[in-house]
Amino acid sequence: MSKKYDQWVDLNEVPKQKMQTKKVPFKLILLILILVVVIGGGYLVYDKFISTISLKNNAKVNNDENKKNNTDQTKDDNNDKEDEKKPISKKKYIKDAEYQTEGLKESYFYYKEKMSPSDIVVPYLNLETESAKEFNKEIKDLYREFIEMYISFSNEGLSLKINETESYNYIKTNYTYTQENNIISILIKVNRTSRGSSEVVEYYSFNYDIKKDKILSFEDLCDKLNISYEDAIKKSNKILEITFNQQFELSNTPTDKEQKEIQEYINLNKEYFKTQIDNKTIQGFIDKNNKLKIILYNEHPFGGSGFYEEIVTINE
Repeated sequence: MSKKYDQWVDLNEVPKQKMQTKKVPFKLILLILILVVVIGGGYLVYDKFISTISLKNNAKVNNDENKKNNTDQTKDDNNDKEDEKKPISKKKYIKDAEYQTEGLKESYFYYKEKMSPSDIVVPYLNLETESAKEFNKEIKDLYREFIEMYISFSNEGLSLKINETESYNYIKTNYTYTQENNIISILIKVNRTSRGSSEVVEYYSFNYDIKKDKILSFEDLCDKLNISYEDAIKKSNKILEITFNQQFELSNTPTDKEQKEIQEYINLNKEYFKTQIDNKTIQGFIDKNNKLKIILYNEHPFGGSGFYEEIVTINE
């Protein structure tokens, strides 16, 4: 029987005995090594496999994202190119002006024709630039003049039938415009009578450069169409020389008195035209055929309204 030691004995004092170790079989060691290699190798393969899949997925996501971005960019570029090709929408810039008409008579009768404020239509430039505001102010001031005429005509009260007022006078307006090469050219036409006289037709023109945000003069229009301004003035003065014969079909041999009176009015009209030149207030516009037109004012001694306006083409 081996000697038992008290658990409180100092182990340093315990006599050393030779330790006996059991031998581990070689096959077991080999098996453990194989398992370590297999498990370690498997983990490395798995890790690489997972990493590869992850990289492929990331690459696919990035590729898809790049394709999407490139597609979106291509669409944007194409849209920009298409926008450049598309003409600027006319409706975007010009529309009927809308002003308050409260307090006005809703209607009156010019003989049997019903007249109302809605017969007075003027354009509005749908932009908020300083030049556009000035442009619209000029048209609005003109509209006020038309409304003043409407008020005067509707209040005449020449006769009453039930609650309807009849008048010998009326006013109507409408407008046309062109929009080419970023130039908006507007012609307002006014049909009216005054004090029961024959109908008067008047014209007012307004021109605007969209890109330069500029109100254009007649001289500017000449430059835009590569037309000599000086030649346009000469042609207009020549038209003023012969306008009476064209307008009233006067005989080729008027009396001396008639000829003198006609010449006085021709000189008067040419003087008025010169004032327009000096003040840069010549009325002109570009028509739908890209022709430059000028509006010439003529007074005459032949009754009716006492004046007329004619539209002359500068670049035939």
